[in-house]
Amino acid sequence: MRPSSLLIAAASFAVVLASCGSSSTSAHPHAAAVPVATPAEQAAALQATSSFRSVMATAGQSIAAQVTTLDADARAGDVAGAATAANSALLSYDSIRAYAQSNGVSSTTRAPIDDRRLLGVLSALRAGQPVASETSQMVSTAPLLEVLLSRVILAPSTVALRAQDAVAWMAETAPSAYGGSSPTPGATPADCAATLAMARAAYRGLVPLGTLVATKATAKAGGDLRALNKTMAGDPSPLQVVQAADASLASLGQLAGQLAGFGQGGEYQ
Repeated sequence: MRPSSLLIAAASFAVVLASCGSSSTSAHPHAAAVPVATPAEQAAALQATSSFRSVMATAGQSIAAQVTTLDADARAGDVAGAATAANSALLSYDSIRAYAQSNGVSSTTRAPIDDRRLLGVLSALRAGQPVASETSQMVSTAPLLEVLLSRVILAPSTVALRAQDAVAWMAETAPSAYGGSSPTPGATPADCAATLAMARAAYRGLVPLGTLVATKATAKAGGDLRALNKTMAGDPSPLQVVQAADASLASLGQLAGQLAGFGQGGEYQ
C-alpha cells in the first residue's frame, strides 16, 4: 500500500472510532471537533457492555434452572420444594426486571416469566391448587428467555439507566416491602436486596470507564449505592429506603449523562 493510502486508511479508522474521550480539531475554523476515544476508553466501554451482558446471562441461566425444578417439584406433589424453587426464581427475576421491563423482553415471549406469574404460582401452591399447566409454560419459555438475555448489548450510558431503573423499582416498592402499603404486592426486603445487587453489579462494570471520563460522577454513584445498601442492611423504615434510593437515582442519572456517547467498545453514537 502506498504511503498516501496508509494515511487515508488511518484517517478513516479514526473517524469510525470517534468517541467522547480526547478530541482533535478540524482545519476548518467553524467545524466541530471530532471526539476520539482513547484505546483505554474503548476497552473500558466494551468491558461495561460485556459485564452487564454477563449479569443478564447468569440470571437467565438461573431462572431456567429454577423453573425446571419448580415444574418437576409441582408435578411430584412436593409443594415445599416447588415453593422454594418459585422463590428462588423470583429473586433471579429481580436481577433482570429493569432490563426486561425497559426492553419488552416479556412481550417477545409466548409465555413470559415474570414476578406476577411467579407470585401467582406461589399463591396457587399455598391454596392447594394445581400449577402444572402454568409451570410447564414457564419451562417452555425459559430457553427463549435465556437466549434473549445472553444477547444483551447495551451502551454504557444505557447500563447506568438500567441500574437507575432497578433503584427506581425499589423506591416504589419500599412502602410494601418494609412494612407499609403499596400497589406492588408480594415484594419483600429480599426482592429489594436482589434488585440492588443487580444495580451494583451493573455499576461495577461501569467503573473502569467512569474513572477515566467521569471520575466525580462515578465516585458519587458508588457512594450512594453503598449508602443505600447500608440502609437496607439495617432495620429501615420505608421512608429511609426511599430517601437513600432517591439519592442513588440522582447520581446514577448524572453518571448516565456523562457516559452518553460511548458505544459498545468506544464508538461515538
